[in-house]
Amino acid sequence: MLKKLVEEVMAKQISRKANLKGIGKHFTEIRLMDSTEFKLSKNVAGKFPGYGPGREAIAQIQFEYDLLSGKVNQMRVGSALDSDVTEGWKEIDKVPKQSLLIRDLGYFYPKTFHDLQEREIYYVSRAKSQWNIYLKDEKGYQRLTTIQIIEKLKAQKQKYLDLEVFVGEKFKAPMRLIANLLTEEQAQKRIKKKTDRSGRLGKDALEGCGLNLFVSNIEKDKCDAATIYELYRLRWQIESRGRPRDFQNLEKHHESA
Repeated sequence: MLKKLVEEVMAKQISRKANLKGIGKHFTEIRLMDSTEFKLSKNVAGKFPGYGPGREAIAQIQFEYDLLSGKVNQMRVGSALDSDVTEGWKEIDKVPKQSLLIRDLGYFYPKTFHDLQEREIYYVSRAKSQWNIYLKDEKGYQRLTTIQIIEKLKAQKQKYLDLEVFVGEKFKAPMRLIANLLTEEQAQKRIKKKTDRSGRLGKDALEGCGLNLFVSNIEKDKCDAATIYELYRLRWQIESRGRPRDFQNLEKHHESA
């Protein structure tokens, strides 16, 4: 009953935000996946172990939703120790060809992107400024730095930078890189959030806080940079509702279970 309630609530929240602008015809499915978590009473820490003092018990919801059919493909309730990486790859063999995955693949090796390409599966993922990203010219592969991305964005009149790049020092997987600049206020909020979580940030991490970076293998004639950005924003509808009103009684439910 609890699982069914959460499925219905999250599916309704996401579907209200979805505007596919006619691109759905290019894909078999559009699978949106993310996790969200919330604190529970420490009395249930044995079943839902958390991160430590003050957050002894954490429930995590792994959720995958197909935007085209409105179907919930996956819905698992676990603890904070469950990895997004592991959960996201568990049922990859069940994903139909020509499907689009919208998820964070940033913790995978570059070979993962190649494997998805070989499976004829599309993806949109957050990229990380720490990655080894390259442009290719007549001289070979040239490293693309965060500063260079920012300079390219400031030099052009368009909101989004859309480049054909190669990711990974050894593997060099081909894909599109889409970037846009955050406002100063947005960048400062991101810096504060990351500092609170990880402590002092290095130079590269600080520079990366001023950018949104995404990668995709969708052809440009099927999906422009602005649409890729909007597609990924739908994924944030899951994470941003870590404690939605509809879930406020979940903690009481777990305490009494």
